[in-house]
Amino acid sequence: MSLKRKDNCSISNTNDFLINHYDFHFVCDFEQQKLFSKVNLHFHQTQSPTQISKIFLDVLQLNINKIELLNSKQSSSNVTLTFTINNFESFGESLEISLPQDFNEKEFKIEIEFIASQGPALCWLLPSQTAGKVKPYLFTQGQACLNRSLFPCQDTPSVKATYNATVVTKVGFVALMSALRVEPFPQNKTLQDGNEVLEFKFEMKLPIPIYLVALAIGDLTCATIGPRSKVR
Repeated sequence: MSLKRKDNCSISNTNDFLINHYDFHFVCDFEQQKLFSKVNLHFHQTQSPTQISKIFLDVLQLNINKIELLNSKQSSSNVTLTFTINNFESFGESLEISLPQDFNEKEFKIEIEFIASQGPALCWLLPSQTAGKVKPYLFTQGQACLNRSLFPCQDTPSVKATYNATVVTKVGFVALMSALRVEPFPQNKTLQDGNEVLEFKFEMKLPIPIYLVALAIGDLTCATIGPRSKVR
């Protein structure tokens, strides 16, 4: 594993592998000001398959619950991976993930279950801080290297990736992302506790720097700005 980094602001060992796709699942809880989240990371080794013992990702103020290796050729089921979070810089932490012994797959996926809450990328507004004064509002700001507090990532502009996302929120809220909405209208879902929620799906097909991933959830409405254009 190479110890030399391409970007001094990122701990990610991008000389060994790249993430080429993120698959997000966010559940927004305004009462707790938390995003209950999962992300599937699609990895690609940058060189011929060799034994990799560690993966390093950028994080900041994330509560990591579980990490699994998905659909590995070495196992018939998902493999739970051990991990540690270590200090890196004032603007970031290092998520160190240990891979199984003798692991040498060229392409592989890892799922991380985590909670994002009070990191610098997440801006939680009370109803009194919004224009409507009725409902709370959440928006994120990833530039320049803040999205590591929204999800584990290779937080460097030298790495570009596509992404899919599912965002779940209470009825009465609208979710938007820096991606196209897959379905024109959100899907109504009923949870096990009987509460109804809305499910929004998004897709970004073009590889982008990870700091451009953005999320907004609130009482958002459309405003017509021309004969063919609307904004929220």
